Amino acid sequence: MLGASEPEKGLGRDVKVAEVLANAEKKIETAFRTSLWWKQVSRHALSVAFGSLGQFEVALRHALRSYDLRLRLIGPQHPDTLTSMHNLASVLRELGKLDEAPVR
Repeated sequence: MLGASEPEKGLGRDVKVAEVLANAEKKIETAFRTSLWWKQVSRHALSVAFGSLGQFEVALRHALRSYDLRLRLIGPQHPDTLTSMHNLASVLRELGKLDEAPVR
């Protein structure tokens, strides 16, 4: 993730975590074009990271995508899918949007 954000461009200046994450976010689709596995892992990590920064709308976008990918790749009962479901519920709770939670 950090490699995808090109940290060397930040040498000599303060780089905020949000900048690094935003840069990584832009590169997910191309960096992991052929690997849904790494795409879902990255999306989950970005959702958690953006959520920890209080950027819940951005976190929601990644939480939804990670959950969807994990459902398709490893199924609804896999611990990683359940982790994504929990993360998604947490983000929706923060946004006051629990009624928008996907029903499975």
